[in-house]
Amino acid sequence: MLVVSAPDPAGSAGNVYIYAASNLGFTLVQTLGTTENISQFGTGVSISNTGNYLAVSAMYNQETEILPSAGTVLIYKSNVNSEFEYYQTLTNIAPEAFQSFGSKLYFTNDVDTLVVYSANSDSYDNLTFDSDTTTFDLQSTLVRDLNVDCGRVDIYDRYNTSWVVS
Repeated sequence: MLVVSAPDPAGSAGNVYIYAASNLGFTLVQTLGTTENISQFGTGVSISNTGNYLAVSAMYNQETEILPSAGTVLIYKSNVNSEFEYYQTLTNIAPEAFQSFGSKLYFTNDVDTLVVYSANSDSYDNLTFDSDTTTFDLQSTLVRDLNVDCGRVDIYDRYNTSWVVS
């Protein structure tokens, strides 16, 4: 199986083309698109090693008016006819405007884990002092360092019938 993404460079909806191997090369068997105007559909794609799941990102899709271009990842599942059907939409657990959620996608070898990279997301680091040997205020003070637009990786696992963030 070969999956080819074709996001629209103008920013509107794109397509994902699925090809099956044949004696003559590859034959187009399915085209995934959207009926809605999902911005940059097909920016990132990943297919599980079993071929049962396909993840497609729309990294500039607008989930709400408050967060323009926050991005989404759409999960498709192969049916009994080996065609992919829409299964679930993933959104970022810490959404931000213009974060490029889903700019890169990767299914791990266990098929139940999807790695989602957000190129422009902020990241937080919890800071420790002196190797965390000094204790004051019963460790109720947390110092966090904000790294703006540095990118972030989120891990989603399949539990029963849903994909959830780990």
